[in-house]
Amino acid sequence: MPEDLFAKLNGGNCFAKLDLSDSYVQIEIAEKSRELLTINTHRGLFQFTRLPFGLKTASAILQQIMDTRMMGTEGAAA
Repeated sequence: MPEDLFAKLNGGNCFAKLDLSDSYVQIEIAEKSRELLTINTHRGLFQFTRLPFGLKTASAILQQIMDTRMMGTEGAAA
């Protein structure tokens, strides 16, 4: 996989790096999925409305969104 990435970026003269440290909380959880992300605390039950850190599939979800956004952008890789 890294070989594919390097081949795609070969010959490029402009590179950028994005700081996506808060990217998870920018992704809204679908209404029907929120009940699956309910947590129980001493103050009651709460449902996440945004993608929480620590969710096993969170990184794959973010990567899929980034790949979709970058699709069709020549010389770009996510």
